Amino acid sequence: MVKTDKKLNEHVTDLRTNTSQGKEKSQNNPPKSFPLNLKIIILGIVLTFLVINGVFAYGIYGLGWNGKVTKLFVNVMPYPAALVGGNFVKVGDYFHNLDSYKNYYQVAQKTDFKTEEGQKIFKTLKDDILNQLIEEKIIKKEAAKMNIKVNKTEVDEEYKKLVDANGEDTLKNQIKNYYNWDVSEFKQKIASMLLRKKLEDKVKQDDNLNKDKKAKAEEILKRIKNGEDFATVAKESSEDPSGANGGSLGTISKGQLTPELDDKAFSLNPGETSDVIKTIYGYHIIKVTDKKDDEVSLSQILIKNINFDDWLKQKEAEYKVKKLLNLDKIKS
Repeated sequence: MVKTDKKLNEHVTDLRTNTSQGKEKSQNNPPKSFPLNLKIIILGIVLTFLVINGVFAYGIYGLGWNGKVTKLFVNVMPYPAALVGGNFVKVGDYFHNLDSYKNYYQVAQKTDFKTEEGQKIFKTLKDDILNQLIEEKIIKKEAAKMNIKVNKTEVDEEYKKLVDANGEDTLKNQIKNYYNWDVSEFKQKIASMLLRKKLEDKVKQDDNLNKDKKAKAEEILKRIKNGEDFATVAKESSEDPSGANGGSLGTISKGQLTPELDDKAFSLNPGETSDVIKTIYGYHIIKVTDKKDDEVSLSQILIKNINFDDWLKQKEAEYKVKKLLNLDKIKS
């Protein structure tokens, strides 16, 4: 044992001692560079990676590769499917979602993608999936600007509603068989859906975003107050289907309308017209033509809020969205 320790000590440098001998040894033996062979190996690895990366890039963007090996590769390498401002939709996410919804059509709808009709469905599906992922990126960005969030409790409550309606085992089997999702991924989809709904409600209720709509409704109200016939103006200007009938909604019972309209309708006397009323649907002008107990005969003019899909298209232009995949090359 002593002999072993002595031998070990002969090969251990005492770092606590800074002798001139140590300095001289350090000066006479500068750090060694990588051996030439090691440099060649590293360079070869780098070049091989670049070649493989280039081949897959050409295959994905130029030839529409979407086979198993390609899908494994893009799960490691985050190739962009579309640019959205400073972010991008990953090719891996696109392929994953495309496979999920394709599986749904095959299992639930019995779609044969080899048929002419199946090819039409697949073409639409390819476009819809990429557009959906682009929209999700935009929605996340805009929701963050407006401090709109979806918390875990909200997601769990929505999931529980689906469990109560279908049964948990049935629901789990459906999302697995139809989409190849587990509960965690399904809840992510629920969160995206809730975030979209919250943002849509915010956009529709924002007077600044809807200032042109509000101004149009106020101009219509001026025309009516200046003596123009309500029914005639409704036919010309209302964006509700009732406009074709001069705005008539028929007889309405108390509680059938949104709270804002309900309160105003039952406070007006027959023949009276309201000011502009804001609801989640847009800007309303209502006129009571008759009133009995808990019923009123009502007409309305509606100027709808900004269309959320149109608003998203505007944002898409602002973010200078660029789609990179050649979807026509991707085969089913």
